[in-house]
Amino acid sequence: MNIKYLASVAALASFGVFAGCSESTTPSPVAGEQGGTIDVGGVVASNTSYNAARTKLSRCSHAVVNQWEMDTTAVEQKAVTVSAESAFEGENFAIEANVAVDESDAYTVASAGIGGTGSAWMLQVENGEVVFKWRDSQEGGWRVLKADKDVHKGVWNDVRLEHVDSLSVLIVNGEIAGAYKHSSKLGNLDGDLTIGFDRAEGDDANNSGRIAVIRVEYTFDIYVIPVESSSSAVVTEDPKSTLGDYPWIAAWEFNDDSDVGRDFTGNGHTAVIGEGAVATADGIAKFDGKSGFSVPLTPDLKINDFVIESRFKPASSSRFNNILVAEPPGRYGDGWIFRLGYGKLYFNIRDAANGTGWSEFEIAPVPMDEWTVARVERLGDEISFFINGDLVKRVKFNGDVSDLTYNWGVGYDAMNQALHQRYFDGEIDYIRFGENVAEPKKEDVEEQKPVEKVEGDWLAAWEFNDDSNVGRDFSGNGHTAKIGEGSVVAIDGIAAFNGKSGFYVDLAKDININEFVVEARVRPTQFGTMQNIIVAEPPGRGVDGWQLRIDEGVLRVHLRDTDKDYDDWNIFPGKKMALGEWSTVRVERSNDSLKVFQDGVLTVSVAYKGDLTQMRYDWGIGYDAMNQAFHNRYFIGEMDYIRFGKFEGFSDVNDASLTEVKPLVAWEFNEPTFVGLDAMSNNSTKFHAGAPVVEDTTLKLDGQSGLKVYLSPTFIRNTFAVEARVKPTKFGGMQNIIVAEPPGCLGDGWIIRLDDGVLDVYFRDENTDGTAWNSLYGQKLALDEWTTIRVERSADSIKVFQNGELTVKAAAKGDVSQLGYDIGIGYDAMNQAVHNRFFVGEIDYIRYFEK
Repeated sequence: MNIKYLASVAALASFGVFAGCSESTTPSPVAGEQGGTIDVGGVVASNTSYNAARTKLSRCSHAVVNQWEMDTTAVEQKAVTVSAESAFEGENFAIEANVAVDESDAYTVASAGIGGTGSAWMLQVENGEVVFKWRDSQEGGWRVLKADKDVHKGVWNDVRLEHVDSLSVLIVNGEIAGAYKHSSKLGNLDGDLTIGFDRAEGDDANNSGRIAVIRVEYTFDIYVIPVESSSSAVVTEDPKSTLGDYPWIAAWEFNDDSDVGRDFTGNGHTAVIGEGAVATADGIAKFDGKSGFSVPLTPDLKINDFVIESRFKPASSSRFNNILVAEPPGRYGDGWIFRLGYGKLYFNIRDAANGTGWSEFEIAPVPMDEWTVARVERLGDEISFFINGDLVKRVKFNGDVSDLTYNWGVGYDAMNQALHQRYFDGEIDYIRFGENVAEPKKEDVEEQKPVEKVEGDWLAAWEFNDDSNVGRDFSGNGHTAKIGEGSVVAIDGIAAFNGKSGFYVDLAKDININEFVVEARVRPTQFGTMQNIIVAEPPGRGVDGWQLRIDEGVLRVHLRDTDKDYDDWNIFPGKKMALGEWSTVRVERSNDSLKVFQDGVLTVSVAYKGDLTQMRYDWGIGYDAMNQAFHNRYFIGEMDYIRFGKFEGFSDVNDASLTEVKPLVAWEFNEPTFVGLDAMSNNSTKFHAGAPVVEDTTLKLDGQSGLKVYLSPTFIRNTFAVEARVKPTKFGGMQNIIVAEPPGCLGDGWIIRLDDGVLDVYFRDENTDGTAWNSLYGQKLALDEWTTIRVERSADSIKVFQNGELTVKAAAKGDVSQLGYDIGIGYDAMNQAVHNRFFVGEIDYIRYFEK
C-alpha cells in the first residue's frame, strides 16, 4: 500500500475555519469538462433496501490500496491527481474520506474517469448533502444518488462510497444513507482519480471544503476467496507441532522456514508478508520492528466467541506493538486488538453498534527479553485474560464483534493507518486463534437467608446484610451484585470497600429506565480523583448512561443522552462530603429535571430533558466495571446500602437558594497519572508537549512543556469566563496560560498570557476585526507568588480580575465563537513561527465557565 504525505499534516481531530469562503451555491465544476461545468442528469432514488446492502457488505473484506493525508492548514487545499490504473485494483472498490465543509459548499471529494474514454463517477457534498454521480460513458448523462443523511457542517465527517459488483452504497458517519443497484457494473475506469477539487485556472467557483485523510480500498467477497493450501496441511510427524486436541481455526507456528506464515491447522489461513521480512530460526519468528504479516479475512474468522493464545518474547515496547489485530482503519466497524503498549499487555475491542469508541482493557505488565504465554478468552459478555496459565483478570463486554470487514495483521498495522508505527519488536513462538466453545458458567443458586424485607417499593436494594452473599438484592428482583474485582466484606450490615474492589450488576430491562431514584448511605474514608458509588457508565462514547460518584470529595451526578448530548456528559456537582462521616445521598430524576439531596438538604436542582434508556452495559458499584483507560475509580470507605427505584415525584423542598455556578471545564491538576484530566469529564487531554507533571496538586511547567486540548463544542461560544491560579517562576517574552489562538492572521480566537510578566488578554472576531487583535493589558504579576486570574467576556463588556481586583474593563465587540483550532495550555499548541511561548512555573487550576 502507498501512503502519500502532502505538505504538513495537521491534527485530524481539529477542524479549520476555512479562509476565503464564498457564499456561492454554484455546483462545483470539474476540470477537464467542456464548458467547465457538468450537465447533471436525472436524480435517482435508492432501489436497494439498506438491510440488503448491509448483508452484501457483510460478505466483503477490504484491503487498503492507497491512502493520502492532506494538508488541512493550507488556505486553499490543492487537489491530488493520479492515474485511475494506479489507484484501483479492480472494479470493486471503496473510497472513504474525512471531510469538512462550510455552510454553502459544493465540494467534490473525489472523481474518477473524468476526461477518459469510459465510465466516470464523482463523490460530492452539496449544501450538506452527500451525492454520488456517475455515467456509463463520456457521452452519457449524469445520474445522481443523494444520501438521505447530511454531513455536519464545519466539523470532520466520514464519507464512504462502496461499489461491489453492480451495487453502490453511500455511508455517512458510519450509517448507510443510500444504496443503488446498477443495471450493469460501472466498468473499468481509465483517465485519472482526482482527490479534492481540481480547479481550472481562473475559475472562481466556491470550493472551500477540506479533506484530512482519504483512502482507496480493494473490496472482495470473502465467501469466494480461493484457499491457498499448497503448504497448509498439518505435518503430523513434525515434532515441533504442539497444537494438541483444541480445534484451532488458525495456528501460525512459525515452524516452516520455507513458508514462514503457514497455517498449521490446514485451514488455509496463510499469513502473507505485508511489510519488511520475518525470519525464523528453530521454530521462532523474529520480528525486527519493521515487519509484519497480513491474514486475508475469511468467513470462519468472523466469530464473536473466540480464543487467542500466543507465546512471545518482546525485545522492546513502545506505544503500540501489535501481536494479532482485527482492526479496521478509522472510526467505524467491529474489531479487536491484542497488543503491547509500553511494556503492558492490552486488549481493545469494539462493537460498531455501540459507537466509535474502543473499550480498552489493560491485562498485565510483561517483562522484556523473557517468554510470556498470554491467552484471551471471549465468551458471551465476558472476556478472561490469562498470563502463563493464571487467570489475571475477567471483564464484562456486551456486544457482537463478528462483523469484521478488513484483513488481520500479525506483528504490525496491516491497515497502514496514519499512526502506522505499531510494529512488534522481538520473537514470537506461535499465535493461535480458535472458537470458544466452552459452556457459559452458571451462577450457583445460593440459599437466601430470611432477612427482614427492605422498606419501600425498590427495583433493586443492595443492603449488604448477608455476609455470605454480600451483593444480594433484597428487593427480591434478582439484581445480585457480583464481585468484579478484589473482594468486599460485610460486617454487621456494612460493606467495606478497600480501594481495590467493586461489584458489577447485570443490566436488565426493569432497571433500564429514564425516570428513577437512587439512594445510598455511605462513609468515605479517603478521597480520590474519581470514586464511583453506583454508575451506569458505558466505556467510551456513543451510549447513554448516568453516574453517581465522588470526585475529590465532591458528590457529583453525570447524565448523558447520546441522541442529544453526543459524547458529552452533563455534570452536576453537589457539596463536598466529610471524611469519616456517614452521609445519605438521594438522586431524583424525572424526564426533564434532576434533584440531589445530601443528608436531606437539596444541593442540586436543574433542568435536564433527555432519554437515558439506550444503555448497553452493566452497572458498577464501588469501582469502574468497564475497566476503562483511567481505571482508578475505586470507592474507599463503607456503604450501608444502595437502593434504586422508579421516580414517583419530587420531594417537597424549596430550591430557591441554589445559586452556585458550576464550571463547564475544570482542569484541577490533582491527578499525577492523568495530567490533563478535566474534572467535568468532557475535555480531558492526554496530548502533552514536553514533560508536564502534576505534583502536590499543581501542574509544573518547565518552559518546554504544555497541554493541547482538542476543540470541542463546549468552547464554541462568544460569552464565557476563564479562571486560573498561577505562580510564574520565570518571565519571558510571551508565556501562554490558556489560548484559543489560530495560527496566522485569520480566524477567531482569544488569548490569556503573560508578556514580560504583564497579564495580557486578546480577542479577535475575524469578521469584525480582520487580522487585528483587540489587546487588553492588566498588571504585572509577582514572581514565585500565586495570583488568581479571572477573565469575563459578556455580550457587551470584558472584565479582567487579578486576586479579586478589577484591573481591566472594556467594551466587547464582535463574536469570537467561530473557533477553528485546538486549545493550548502553557504553550503554543499551533507551533507557529514564533513558537517560544512557554509558561514557566506552576498552575493550580484552570476553569472555564458559561457566562
